[in-house]
Amino acid sequence: MKDVLRRQMIKKKRLLSPGEITRSSQVITWIICKLPQWQSAQIISVYRSLATEVDTREIIRQARHEKKTVLYPDSQQGADLYIVPGLAFDRKGNRLGRGRGYYDRLLSGVAAPKIGLAFDVQVVAEVPCSSYDVPMDMVITERGVYAKKNT
Repeated sequence: MKDVLRRQMIKKKRLLSPGEITRSSQVITWIICKLPQWQSAQIISVYRSLATEVDTREIIRQARHEKKTVLYPDSQQGADLYIVPGLAFDRKGNRLGRGRGYYDRLLSGVAAPKIGLAFDVQVVAEVPCSSYDVPMDMVITERGVYAKKNT
């Protein structure tokens, strides 16, 4: 089931034009930088985006401009805020990654806020998940913020 959803999401993301990716990424950056979780964070873990992902370069520039420390997921844990990519998310914060479990291992036991970034086409009714999958506290798309009920 997860593999089928992965293939569907990869196809959907490939249909986004570079202009759509740029415009949506700008809106998402604006939204994230207004969040209280962003405002209070001093150390931010953020991924280096691939061509079909939400572009994080402006998020990184903004963090540095605000004198925040930027960590990349391949470095140590210890951030105040984790910004995470995914292939699909649901409105409950469940995340479908690339299938290697990297972020689930990285974020297991992390209490700091975890925010998934995605284009709205990546939000689905339900992401199949297992006990080891780490849900996001919120998901941000160009259309707004989806937060878990207990956040």
